[in-house]
Amino acid sequence: MSLLSTIEYQKGFSELEKKIADYLIEHKEDVIHMNLKELAEATYTSTATISRFCKKLGEKNFNDFRVHFAEITQSQTFSTINFNKPFMQDSSMNEICHNVGGVYKQTIEGTNQVLDMNELEKAVDYIDKANIIDLFAVGDSFLSALMFEHKMTYVNKFVNLKIIPTEQTQQALHTTKNSVALIISYSGQTNEIKPIVERIKINGGTIIAITSLNDSYLRKKADICLTMCSKENIINKIPRGDQHLKKVLQTFAKNVPIYKICSYDKFRRAGYDASLIAKVFTDVEEGEQFYIECAKKDKSEYLYQQAALYLSSYKEHKKAFEWVDNARNIAHYNRFTVDSTYAKIYFDVNLSASEEESLKALQILEKCCRNDKRKSIHFLVFAECVEQFCLQYPNSKYKGYLIETALEFISEGLSESNKALSKKIKWRLNDSKEKIKKL
Repeated sequence: MSLLSTIEYQKGFSELEKKIADYLIEHKEDVIHMNLKELAEATYTSTATISRFCKKLGEKNFNDFRVHFAEITQSQTFSTINFNKPFMQDSSMNEICHNVGGVYKQTIEGTNQVLDMNELEKAVDYIDKANIIDLFAVGDSFLSALMFEHKMTYVNKFVNLKIIPTEQTQQALHTTKNSVALIISYSGQTNEIKPIVERIKINGGTIIAITSLNDSYLRKKADICLTMCSKENIINKIPRGDQHLKKVLQTFAKNVPIYKICSYDKFRRAGYDASLIAKVFTDVEEGEQFYIECAKKDKSEYLYQQAALYLSSYKEHKKAFEWVDNARNIAHYNRFTVDSTYAKIYFDVNLSASEEESLKALQILEKCCRNDKRKSIHFLVFAECVEQFCLQYPNSKYKGYLIETALEFISEGLSESNKALSKKIKWRLNDSKEKIKKL
């Protein structure tokens, strides 16, 4: 994988490394003029962290990285096409043709970068030897499935593809250990795909997955996985500062009352999510005002916590702590959850500045993990913070204890008896487990 692709796709990156990669992409013109210390300060990390990151990218040192990065930037290797909106209503016909063509070109190039040729050869071998190929796809992926089915007729391969999702589920029931199932799903997380995958695995069939670069359910369960370009990952797909979505969110916050929203408790978790708001509201004052409008109708500790995390992501730590304090004032039953948010922000503030203060944050998180009745929800935060701490302070005398404690919590979180965590969180816990073991 090229330097550019490694930075863009962030495969195998820690959360700290992802933040550095995001900064490189968003401030590429500035980065080429920075020295090691300046980049460390800009990313709120240390020079040692940046140096390790450069080596992970395959560079000998920071200077070599900066030279290669400058070459990429100056040759305009970075995509200039907005994948979310490749053209606008007032775009000329020439612009539309050029940008749509560019999207296809970059998608193909991106897929070539992440595609594992060994996996591809295995998939071809299984498909070639199969008498019948069971094909599964829903939604937008179904069109790709239809194209595959049509092309297979040219090589005299019979493909079993049902149109209706429920019929596909029934189709999976009849698979056997000799079945070769090709499953196409960009996200790999859809509710329609999961029971299909489960049934095929029970029956002992072989699953070939075509999905994006992610940690999805489908990727975890597949025997062979073919990776496609993942420039359109939901939140990441949204351009920073998207004016259209910002206007929608602002209008929604001011005019739509809670009682008009179905399953509001579920909506709240996504609608006020700090990572989404951080993408849209690049002006911190506007972002905070959005949360102020939301708080007029929803004075939940969850909303205040998300506002705090949003402000913290833009280094407005003083304001972030004010919102956390507001959450504390109204939290009667979820105090540990608020404490966890406080600790996470406190940890982010102090990670690169003070080992002692970072440890204080980890102590609060550990307390949440041990004492909260819903302690499982804190396991992932603690594990990811421990990983960052050990990377930042590899020689810390507390490293052994923290790793041992993190693995203890992860083990409890991954226990089959633990019904409190979603499969998605458990997958992330498992990833953290593997990363921490390597520290």
